[in-house]
Amino acid sequence: MRAPFLLLLALLAALLAAASGLDLHRLSQPVAGQAFNDADTVDTLREMVRIESISGNELRMSQWLADRLMGAGWDVEQQQVEPSRYNVLAYHPANRHRLKALFSSHIDTVPPFLPFSENAETMFGRGTADAKGSVSAMIHAAESLNSTIAAVEGVIDPTQLGLLFVVGEEVNHIGMRHANELNLHSVEHFVSGEPTESLLAVGHKGMWKFRLEIFGRAAHSGYPHLGESAISPMLDLLRELNTMALPVSDLLGPTTLNIGILGGGVAANVVPDYASAEIMVRVSTNLAEVKTLIERVVRDRATITDLSENEPFICDTIPGFNTTIVAYNTDLPFFEGDHKSYLLGPGSITVAHTDDEQISKRELVDAVGLFRRMAVHMLAQ
Repeated sequence: MRAPFLLLLALLAALLAAASGLDLHRLSQPVAGQAFNDADTVDTLREMVRIESISGNELRMSQWLADRLMGAGWDVEQQQVEPSRYNVLAYHPANRHRLKALFSSHIDTVPPFLPFSENAETMFGRGTADAKGSVSAMIHAAESLNSTIAAVEGVIDPTQLGLLFVVGEEVNHIGMRHANELNLHSVEHFVSGEPTESLLAVGHKGMWKFRLEIFGRAAHSGYPHLGESAISPMLDLLRELNTMALPVSDLLGPTTLNIGILGGGVAANVVPDYASAEIMVRVSTNLAEVKTLIERVVRDRATITDLSENEPFICDTIPGFNTTIVAYNTDLPFFEGDHKSYLLGPGSITVAHTDDEQISKRELVDAVGLFRRMAVHMLAQ
């Protein structure tokens, strides 16, 4: 029953969005005699990608962002999450508690760091797509709102849009969890910037990350009968998990399982007394169902330690935007409050986390216009 219910929610969101009569394209255009310099978005991303900000090492990126935003006239708060790790919140002066909408993304990246390079059409390097491209496009969309027809005609108040850039999304969402302490209770619309190929996501899968451990008994490898290998039963168990049937959602597709980290043993000539594996399950139906299925396979063959989890997430939509479904997880489920939630960003997830991470300069610049249209929609409500 869960999958049809999720599909019904998505269709309902689309119908409600269609009821809006705003001409977002016209209202997000510049007033006569002015033009947007969206190409500056490329320069901003270039600077950001040159700064290494692997999860846990985001300090330079946070400081650069804070300086960049303050230089453009924003009031900026740096919220300490852990020593040398800071979220960055930016808002128009005196509007801290009047924020109606937030653009948000993360400034941490997965390892390893990939240095920046580019050609005429494409930018390469860690974070170009996931998700510094979204950060750059969001900044420039927000800073150009004052020049839109919507602002000049009084349809929106651009000062009600804020920016929130967080640490730790790639690991445990610690930045967004701490952002809930910023008392952003006035926010009615929240946009998460992630690589969706510039399509508005209807929803994304949930996640269950857990660790398996097996303990054996060490012995000399010449006398294996005196020991008890922990690795051999771990391999048998992982083989079963990797081939088991997992549930499928009509809306979000199949639940998938990835064995991401495998460890154990100390030397080739020692029977290993310990083995571990960290596993990520992308959940398309619901956590309880998936956990029950996996726990039935594991039984008493290994210990299970929960590391992180959240249910699948259904997003809001906006009329005139093409939509998609994504299989990854985001910060959206971790930002608390009564608000609408949107997911969109330039770049493709298929190159994120790879050695070929990249983003099209054209798509990056076009994303500024998309975020500007989103801002008009949100602030005009």
